Amino acid sequence: METNRLIDEDRTPLDGLLTDLRSRVTGTEHVLLATGDGLKIAWSEQDTAEAEKLAAVMTGLLSLARGAFVTSPGGVRQVVVEHDAGALFVMSAEGSAADPRLVGTLLGVLTTERADPGEVGYEMKKLIKALEEHLTVHTRQTQPSGRGQ
Repeated sequence: METNRLIDEDRTPLDGLLTDLRSRVTGTEHVLLATGDGLKIAWSEQDTAEAEKLAAVMTGLLSLARGAFVTSPGGVRQVVVEHDAGALFVMSAEGSAADPRLVGTLLGVLTTERADPGEVGYEMKKLIKALEEHLTVHTRQTQPSGRGQ
């Protein structure tokens, strides 16, 4: 029961959209929206600790993929990790965030082996397009040290 209490405390309006995607797409276990630097923003029905872990994994995977294409123009749009039990889809949801004060976002979907990869990708792109104007967040600012600030 403690887990449910933690889930309810941290919910945002976006969580409902992610839960809706989860319920419509067969084989979808979890859906998560995270900042490009690894902080969870919204997530479907999973506990907070699992959402935080998945946000960190998503960020790491996209970072590794970007490293493979460091000399190529353009950006990494999607990373898919296949497992015997299912797959993890990570899609860049940055939109047109060219402002250095903004951090793009990532949409992740963790599935079982029953999921149709084409349907998952289609639904992810559709959600990103629908939320495009909300998918950038300001970078975290560090507080200056000293003087009690």
